[in-house]
Amino acid sequence: MHITIDACSYVLGEIERPYQDVPDFKNMLGRYGYPDEPSVFGWGSYFKTEGDIFDLGIKSARQTLAASGVSADDVDFVMFCSTCFPGNEIEYINYNVRIQKSLELKKAFPIGITLNNCISFMSAIVMAQHLVLSGTYNNVLIITADKVYDECIRFNNFALLSDSAASCMVSRREVAGLQICSAGFGVSQDPMTSNHGKDEPELYARILQNVLADAATPLNEVSKVFCNNIFRPVTQLKETRLGFSRRQLYLDNVARCGHCFSADTLINYLDYARQTPPAEGEKFLFSVDAPNLRANMLVQCKQ
Repeated sequence: MHITIDACSYVLGEIERPYQDVPDFKNMLGRYGYPDEPSVFGWGSYFKTEGDIFDLGIKSARQTLAASGVSADDVDFVMFCSTCFPGNEIEYINYNVRIQKSLELKKAFPIGITLNNCISFMSAIVMAQHLVLSGTYNNVLIITADKVYDECIRFNNFALLSDSAASCMVSRREVAGLQICSAGFGVSQDPMTSNHGKDEPELYARILQNVLADAATPLNEVSKVFCNNIFRPVTQLKETRLGFSRRQLYLDNVARCGHCFSADTLINYLDYARQTPPAEGEKFLFSVDAPNLRANMLVQCKQ
């Protein structure tokens, strides 16, 4: 049985701003000891919304449903990922109802995914793959959405954050899309309690080696690597140290839209695919990390 990721979509916050518009930007540079060198770090634009994460997520999900051709009646699960779900348990009930009614879902069981920060979307995709592989379920709609609630953290020591959402359908339908070849997840053995970042080359190498070995794929057969849109020098160091060439890394969106939380890799893949349509069988790596966490997912294009 082949499981396909298709009807991928994304939306960015409706307001675009240049990086210099971040509140207290000059003082931020001083705090982190950074020179004002946008071409070095990949600073460009960021996007924000006046709405909430559900406005963004539902908009993207509607695009996915329309592109997939799957009836809302035939969606078995809807997974909603976010770094932060605001509110209390009563508001969570309202969120479920809002998603169900807005997308006209009749039987889709809601699952909320958080705690794993920027890896939540990838982990949801892999969970959905196994749900469909069980043979019991056919279609899983996955949504990720995040926004910055406090503008004081819009710019931080590793990224310029954008409000955004992305979505896709994971199903057993015979359609064009992406098929998962292998995936791997790992946690730090010496975790930190802050988001200031920690370089763990051993963890990164171990997860990558396992994923490529499981798919019997040498590193040079990976056409492109889609990563978090964190500051360009950080990503280049992490990924080239693993053996990837600069040519294999897709870094265009670091400046175009900044770090879109767990939506980064799918947004990057979609923008790349629009510019360079993938060939049948072409392989791509989604490479993501979060504080104390690392994940890789190797996918293959199916036409």
